[in-house]
Amino acid sequence: MKPGTSDLEKIHDYVVNQKGKSDQFGSLPPEDEWKSTVFQRNFSRSRAFVLALAMLKPRNLTNGSAIDVAEALSVYNQKEFHHIHPRAYLKRIQAPGEHNAIANICMLAASENKSINDKDPKVYLPHCVQQLKEDVEAIFASNLLPSPQIFDYATADYQTFLTTRASMIGKLVATLFEGKAF
Repeated sequence: MKPGTSDLEKIHDYVVNQKGKSDQFGSLPPEDEWKSTVFQRNFSRSRAFVLALAMLKPRNLTNGSAIDVAEALSVYNQKEFHHIHPRAYLKRIQAPGEHNAIANICMLAASENKSINDKDPKVYLPHCVQQLKEDVEAIFASNLLPSPQIFDYATADYQTFLTTRASMIGKLVATLFEGKAF
């Protein structure tokens, strides 16, 4: 028997045959971990997060258009992932915390990503909210971002954003971990 074959069999039984329990694969990370875990395409948590985002059918924050998830997930594409609080901006203001945290990442078309560049999120996100009008709630939800109705993007600092988003990610991961639909 090949190494890891029994694990693959357990996964197959859990996913395909609905046998077993999710806790046989380990435990969930604490919600706070999503705000300090570095986003890197070769890390399993980063990949799991990106796949969860893809399931939400994300739309561009800037114009609401659908994101080509296949393009975003392409091995060769690294331009479709956006730092909601751009790293250059965070460095410029000397913000504490992990600037490349999973909780600071969303999908965004490369062209739209370039248009945001290193802009202040306290300026560009409220502008996006105004531009997206009645679609804003659905578009932000498709990116697993806090609702603009209850989260003030114009005043919230980076740590507040990370804490709020990490909680949302934790809840989504817990839902998926239990095999429930979201």
